[in-house]
Amino acid sequence: METDAAAVSPVCSVVRLDSPDGTTTVVHDFGGEGPVLLFVHATGLHGWVWKPVADLLVDRAHCVAVDLRGHGDTTVATGSQISWQGLGDDVLAAANYFGTGEVIGVGHSLGGAALATAELAAPGTFKRLYLYEPAIPVGMSDEERQSLARVSDHMVRVAGRRRARFASRHHALANYVAKPPMAYFQAAALDAYVSYGFSDVDDDPEAVQLKCTPQIEASIYDAVVHAPAPSVNDISCPITVATGADSDTFEHSAAQRLAAELAIAPVTLAGVGHFAPMESPKLFAASVATHCL
Repeated sequence: METDAAAVSPVCSVVRLDSPDGTTTVVHDFGGEGPVLLFVHATGLHGWVWKPVADLLVDRAHCVAVDLRGHGDTTVATGSQISWQGLGDDVLAAANYFGTGEVIGVGHSLGGAALATAELAAPGTFKRLYLYEPAIPVGMSDEERQSLARVSDHMVRVAGRRRARFASRHHALANYVAKPPMAYFQAAALDAYVSYGFSDVDDDPEAVQLKCTPQIEASIYDAVVHAPAPSVNDISCPITVATGADSDTFEHSAAQRLAAELAIAPVTLAGVGHFAPMESPKLFAASVATHCL
């Protein structure tokens, strides 16, 4: 576990944006000077896990991170289901608040797909996109699609069984620090996940429960298979596709196929896997700086 980054500081401002569908989108503003970097998280995480990366870039950029609906402090409108369009709307709400056309989007997994969905819905919103192993299945054979369906079904089952409640944040942290993939998170990133990814419960002053419920997480994994992938070839802004050298074969290959679809060379980060932004904020921030700033 990487430990050289500074501990997560609670200093930041919070923006709450009301959407017509009843969703309140929460954006965390980590400050900084320069172009706006909008960070978008993976399934089950939240905007605060980007804080260790943002801390390394605030001297060159204005860093902000959104909580997608059902994650962190962003609500899900009563009676609504999470969809690609809704996730894209969350990203657009954040980007529009900070000014369209000059915002640089940085997305991880689900976050990368949400960024692509947003740019397709409102072309010109982003100056460029940096997508780390985005959940965008393209160029797949029938056999690969069947493999994706099996992976998705497995993730749905895993998410549905995920433990949602702990006796305290300390107990939650002790649980995650011993179990992959979060055992590989840099200390500040894991602390951020636990500190801001849980809410207090009414019946116990110490107990906490996940803000992103197992049901929400499972529904997102299911949507990846059954919803059409964003048509990335229709995006006109520059795109960087990145992958981890230590990622699972499926995730690594998916990023390579996406890069091939866009006729660009993928960027490979050495020594990290699918959760690179949390595993090595220093390495990830350096890559974003190189390709986006």
